Amino acid sequence: MKTKLLLLLTIQIFNLYLSQKSGELDQNFYADNGLNNSVQKIIIQPDKKVLVSGIFKFFNGVSKQNFLRLNSDGKIDINFLIGESLNSNSNDWCDMILQNDGKILLTTQGKFDSQNVKSLIRINNDGTIDTGFQFDANFYISRLAITNDNKIICVGGAEKLIRLSTNGLKDESFKLDPAVKLREHIDGGGIGHVFVQNDDKIIINYGPIYDTTYINTIITMYRLNKNGEIDNTFNAPDITSVKYFKNQSDGKIIVLGKNKINNSSLFRLNNDGSLDLTFNGYSYDFLNNHNFEIDSNDDIYILNNNRVIKLNKNGEIDSNFNTNASSANNPIFTITIDDQKIYLGGAFQQYSGVTKNFLARIYKNSESLSTQNIVSENILYPNPFNSNVYISEKILKIEIYDFNGRLIKNIDKIEKNSDFSYLKKGEYIFVLFDGKTKKSVKMIKK
Repeated sequence: MKTKLLLLLTIQIFNLYLSQKSGELDQNFYADNGLNNSVQKIIIQPDKKVLVSGIFKFFNGVSKQNFLRLNSDGKIDINFLIGESLNSNSNDWCDMILQNDGKILLTTQGKFDSQNVKSLIRINNDGTIDTGFQFDANFYISRLAITNDNKIICVGGAEKLIRLSTNGLKDESFKLDPAVKLREHIDGGGIGHVFVQNDDKIIINYGPIYDTTYINTIITMYRLNKNGEIDNTFNAPDITSVKYFKNQSDGKIIVLGKNKINNSSLFRLNNDGSLDLTFNGYSYDFLNNHNFEIDSNDDIYILNNNRVIKLNKNGEIDSNFNTNASSANNPIFTITIDDQKIYLGGAFQQYSGVTKNFLARIYKNSESLSTQNIVSENILYPNPFNSNVYISEKILKIEIYDFNGRLIKNIDKIEKNSDFSYLKKGEYIFVLFDGKTKKSVKMIKK
């Protein structure tokens, strides 16, 4: 009887699967009370730290206005020296761009960490102001974009669109083509969105950011050459509303808006601006589609009010994504994809019924890990362990799961002698990533 029971336990262990489902909430990220108001933009740095901007004033009760940085686990980065951040009395959020060198461009309302500053500043990776950035104007900047050589595109001011050199001074070699019709609209519309392609050509649209009442309004999309002249090889169809647009890897342009040809709320333009009729136009309610992102496979993740919908690169809905129909309790405004994680920000306080104030992270792909894949190599020792574990190989990342398949911890900074004393007594699966392969090790905490 004892032998049969041991055999049964062995079978159960080796048929165990640890799994995560696409669209499912990562409950290990951002576990505190967090922010007190909405998130409008998220950027993931190469070191996996998370830049967040929005109209919030506090983080866990501590004054952090409009802008902050979190560690990869969603806790505040105490080494980011920005004090109370923007100190803005306005509900306008700040736009931000991460340069290739790790410095951060940030629009302001005239204050940063209690200092009087211009409407555009650059901060170093530690959160201090870059005093070598010489931007000296003070007009309101609504949008930022950056070229491959770190020149800065600014939307705003009397000239509507300017380019700055890397030192912050105006780049006089860039002149906005006077043929660009900067016509005003009764809703005060202007340049609604700007995007820099991989070839450094600039796409802009001029008109209302979105159009709910002016059905006959025509919004012009332009593509500009590097010097600011109109690219006459680009001719977009009649468009009535535009929110955002981004390139796929082949240079085709995904547009969140409305056009007069097929009335789709998400459509694709060819490189010459013509409507791509091979794209399966997505036609959910335009007003509830807040933003979208494109991943490295050219698949599209669109924010439809309080949920994320995945389309393949040709616009067809991926029914295998988010099969649990996970969603937030209020609108999601912004989305950022990093590796296998999707970061969401908006006006929600819950995601999948779990408290996540205005910020959440979900899984991009479903993944199963069978304990049949556990290796017996002596990569981690001692095993069983009490506290410290020695790592014999170069490991870049460790994921720790319990035997119910629940992710306990994500570790991005790996030391040869690592302390795991915080784990409770029991059995765990350590999933090790070396940058090329993934190995699973069963570990026992005494």
